[in-house]
Amino acid sequence: MKDKRINIKIVLFVLFVFFLSAGYAAADLYKWVNEDGVVNMTDDLGKIPEKFRAGAKVYKVEPVEIKEKTSVPIAGAEIRRQRSGDLYGDHTLEWWEDQFSRIYEERDSLSADIEKKKTFIRIFEAGRRFGQTFGETDVANYRRYKKELSSDEKRLAEIEGELKDLRRKATYYGVPRTVRGK
Repeated sequence: MKDKRINIKIVLFVLFVFFLSAGYAAADLYKWVNEDGVVNMTDDLGKIPEKFRAGAKVYKVEPVEIKEKTSVPIAGAEIRRQRSGDLYGDHTLEWWEDQFSRIYEERDSLSADIEKKKTFIRIFEAGRRFGQTFGETDVANYRRYKKELSSDEKRLAEIEGELKDLRRKATYYGVPRTVRGK
């Protein structure tokens, strides 16, 4: 069974190479197995050792005309091509990009907000230690920030968990690293 799969893969690969050639391509392919059990293929009967020629299998390949040459796309072009509808799991590449973008945006915004609140609290508490007096607005902000900080940090941890889970799923479905991020 395994040899048949290998043989089929070899034949398909050889056919694929012929299809990439420009113009007409026609040749017979010869397959033989040497004494070590290695499968060999060639398009030249003269390359087969005498003792294996009788057992060689011949594959007839019909002439094929290739009208235009194919080229290998570069990385950016490959991603643009995939956006046209290729699925990664149940979703398109654009969906994955939107999800990562949304999570990164929320995480970065919340992180900046937390840092701003921590800085305000640090400055407020340092000022109190040195006897500075604050207005009602500053005191109200201090109290509000102290209350909000723990829930903001809890939400940030949830977002990091969502991001980790999304990255794991994206990796499983083969989403390109350029979309998954770091």
